[in-house]
Amino acid sequence: MNIKYKAADGRSYVSSEVSFVDGQVQEVSKEKGQQLLENFPDWFEEVKGSSKKAADDKGDSDQLAPVSSETGANDLSETQNTILNVIRENQPLKITKIAENMGINWQSIRADVQLLLDSNLISKDYDNQYTLKS
Repeated sequence: MNIKYKAADGRSYVSSEVSFVDGQVQEVSKEKGQQLLENFPDWFEEVKGSSKKAADDKGDSDQLAPVSSETGANDLSETQNTILNVIRENQPLKITKIAENMGINWQSIRADVQLLLDSNLISKDYDNQYTLKS
C-alpha cells in the first residue's frame, strides 16, 4: 500500500518502522498503512497504485521524497538546508551535535539526515560523524 505524508510545513514523521518527510509517498505494509490512516487521518492518505513507479508514471513524481538529484538544494526543506549549513560550518559532526547546534532534539532530525544521506549530499564515517559530499 502506498501512503502519502500530507504535512504542509516541512515536518517529518518518524517511527521505529517508517519515516516520512513532507509530501513523501512510500510503500508500506497493508497493516502499517491502515494503522497510519486510522491513527493519523489528517497526516496520511492512501495513494492508489502498486509502487512509487506508479506515482511517477502518473506524473506525481513531485510528490515523492523532495530531493533534487542535481544539486540537492532545490527541493530540500528548511530543516534539511539548516542541517547542511550546520555541517558545512562545523564538519565533521555527530547527529547529536548537529541537533544541538540547531537547538532541537536529535530524534527530530533523524529522517532528514537519512534523506540527505540517501541523496548523496552528506556522508557518514565510521565514527558516525557527518560531512558534506563534494
